[in-house]
This record gives sequence, structure tokens and C-alpha cells, in this order.
Amino acid sequence: MDLIVIAPLVVLCAGLVMIVFRTRARFRQMSDRAHRAEAELAAERRLHSTTRLESHAASTRAELLTHVFDALPLPVWWRGVGNEIAGHNAAFNSLGPMDDDGGGPELATRALIGQARALARNARDRGKPLRERRALVTHGNRRVFEVI
Repeated sequence: MDLIVIAPLVVLCAGLVMIVFRTRARFRQMSDRAHRAEAELAAERRLHSTTRLESHAASTRAELLTHVFDALPLPVWWRGVGNEIAGHNAAFNSLGPMDDDGGGPELATRALIGQARALARNARDRGKPLRERRALVTHGNRRVFEVI
């Protein structure tokens, strides 16, 4: 073969080899991206499954605590972030007459309610329970309750 024919064939072959190597490198990059995406998706699915299980466990614990609180003969209530009464047990309803808006028993005057909310704020800010005694009327009898 003539040198004039061989030289262009060598250049053409070298160009084809370069194209093959670049194509293989691009496919390798795409394959790596696909594997990373699959790994991220699998991790997201595991996280979702774990979160769902933790959520179910938390709701089961909350339901169990509700049953435990309802079984107590003493009134129990807890306050929300805004220091309003966020929840209570069944015995809480026996504390006395309902307040004006029908939201629960009327525990005390506005001044005493303000003191109770201040106690709750102090306990939350300090990160530990505080105690206070209150005289309340339940079923027509005056009783002293320890508020924690």
C-alpha cells in the first residue's frame, strides 16, 4: 500500500479510537451517576421506612400514655407551648363546673391562672418540674392538689 493511503487510514483509526475511549468514558460517567442515584434512592427509602416505623411507635406510646393517664383517679393536665391547657385525663373533668366557653373546668380566678402559667413557664425555662399546692373544689368538696 501506498503511504498516501496508509497515512489517512492511520489518522482515521486514531480518531476512531479516541471516539471509542471518549464514548466509554461518558458511559462510565453515566453509569456512575445512575449507581449514585440508585444508592441515594435506596437510602431515601430506608429513611422513609425508618421514619414511618418511628412515627408509628411514637403514636403507640402516646396512646398508651393516654390510657395510663385516664386510668389515674387524680386529675392530670399538661400545657402546650403557649401555656394553654393542651390535654388532660378523664378525671380532670371532675374538678368542677365548666368555664364560660365550655372548654374545661373552671380551676381558679384569672389571677391564679396567671400564676399557674408563670409556674409552667418557669418550669419549662429551668428544664425541671416545679411544685405548687392549690385548693380546688371537686364534687362539692375542697381538696388540696399539688400542681407539678
